[in-house]
Amino acid sequence: MTEVQARVGAIPRARHAVRTVLVCEGGGRFPDPALTLESQGAQVRRVVDGFALVDEFQRQPADLVFIALSPNLGTQALDLLLSLHPSTTVVVYGDLADPHLLAAAVRRGARGVLRWAGPNAGGATGRRLTPKVPDNLTEREMQVLRGMADGRTNREIGRELFLTEDTIKTHSRRLFVKLDARDRAHAVAQGLRRGYIV
Repeated sequence: MTEVQARVGAIPRARHAVRTVLVCEGGGRFPDPALTLESQGAQVRRVVDGFALVDEFQRQPADLVFIALSPNLGTQALDLLLSLHPSTTVVVYGDLADPHLLAAAVRRGARGVLRWAGPNAGGATGRRLTPKVPDNLTEREMQVLRGMADGRTNREIGRELFLTEDTIKTHSRRLFVKLDARDRAHAVAQGLRRGYIV
């Protein structure tokens, strides 16, 4: 059985209840990420490729879109949807074996990431990947990076760590320099790519 690995907060907090969900399954390689929402009464529609995703979204927009990523599917469905509907809330999902693909999706505008640790995760051994310990980031910077990855604002991260928003901004600036990142999304992408967050 495949095990879902997703931290609380990986799905962005909605300003209103999620009533409609659209899932681009990409061939059904991963478990369905919308089952919980469906059991809570959300209307869930499923498609299998990027073109069907865009057609279905244009026919009836959704509050939340899940897109499965795989080496075959890549980020084409995400790019296509966000090029036409840039304010769409998209969460991508895939396995831990390809963090570069997940990082690319965050850079392209995905608001969250669900990661599966299954038989293919971590290479041929099937072991779960654990985050690397970065030698150039402090523990506080790692806490800020994890908060960013969970979609939290500076104020929310500060509240959680009992720090002021200005202190979080200072840690963020140092983090951007150390990761050679342009902004928050790029910092999260760099953290995923380097294995600092999984």
